[in-house]
Amino acid sequence: PIGRGLSDPNVESLFVDERDGTLYAGTLSGGVFRAMGGGSWQRVGESLSARVLGLTLDAHSDGVLAATSAGLFRFDSQAGAWEAAG
Repeated sequence: PIGRGLSDPNVESLFVDERDGTLYAGTLSGGVFRAMGGGSWQRVGESLSARVLGLTLDAHSDGVLAATSAGLFRFDSQAGAWEAAG
């Protein structure tokens, strides 16, 4: 799925959710994207305002955590937005 829907090709981090095979990509410009089932990339919430350095699963909420140059953020799937995680 590389390229289809990935508006920033400068990928800084990748994460695979082993529960369902979803692939996440964090980018230099602060965007987080996901590709499910080999489909096109889709943006996860609004862009973060900082470079995404790493992505992982939040064991407490089953959401995604993003380590950025501005701190740690958690994606709130109900709100559809990133929030500071600490």
